[in-house]
Amino acid sequence: MRFQELEARLYRRLKAARVIKSRAEVRTLLATFLEILSEGLLQKKKVLLTGFGRFEVTQAGPRRAYDFRTGRPLEVPARARIVFRASPRLKKALSGK
Repeated sequence: MRFQELEARLYRRLKAARVIKSRAEVRTLLATFLEILSEGLLQKKKVLLTGFGRFEVTQAGPRRAYDFRTGRPLEVPARARIVFRASPRLKKALSGK
């Protein structure tokens, strides 16, 4: 699902529930949510969304790879990566149980 589709679906639901009045409010809501999520990840904190899952930053160690053009090995440096772990409730919903 693209951001615009998410925005549209959220707008329809929140408007039907009479929580918001405009798409601008939805854009602000989503932008704020993503900003807070990003801030937590930049601080290397786990971000838990109960019933959905957990985002966290892990460290991927250095590794060896190969340059397919030259065939030479090269070192890929260590880096931070974002990992998402689905909650048991989401896993259960996805498996259809």
